[in-house]
Amino acid sequence: MRTDRRKAIKTFEKSVCDLVEYAASHNVVLLIENNVVEPVNLINGENEMLLLASGEEISEFAARFYGPNFGMLIDVAHMNVSCQSLKLDREAFTEMVAPFTKALHLSDNDGFRDSNEPFDRSSWIVETLGAFEVDYVVIESYRLNKSQALECIDAVEFAYE
Repeated sequence: MRTDRRKAIKTFEKSVCDLVEYAASHNVVLLIENNVVEPVNLINGENEMLLLASGEEISEFAARFYGPNFGMLIDVAHMNVSCQSLKLDREAFTEMVAPFTKALHLSDNDGFRDSNEPFDRSSWIVETLGAFEVDYVVIESYRLNKSQALECIDAVEFAYE
């Protein structure tokens, strides 16, 4: 038996409302990360289970809570896979979520699986970064050697020059 999506959204929003109040009372920022929809998560080609995976859903959700104690943390690798799986335009997704984004998780992948690969100046990520004015950037690529880590850092610096 599947959970009713509307009920899940309502429950999630109530929880986030409580957390935003808590964040405000403790002078911190609550960041919510976008979900990743891989092909294996689809039911008859549709995302029926995972919340906050499309730019439209994220922007509608974030608009309800956005403020000094709330923002989105956009994982660009999640965005890449979700856009591929849901046949969404990555640039349009970026435009929808950028105004609500306060932090980024950066890594690359093949568009089918969230594999947390390294990236460099030639990656699509570099161009995408220009759309975001964020407070925090986290390189979330795994098992990097020193050279790969430095290439990722160089790509981020290059994007924000």
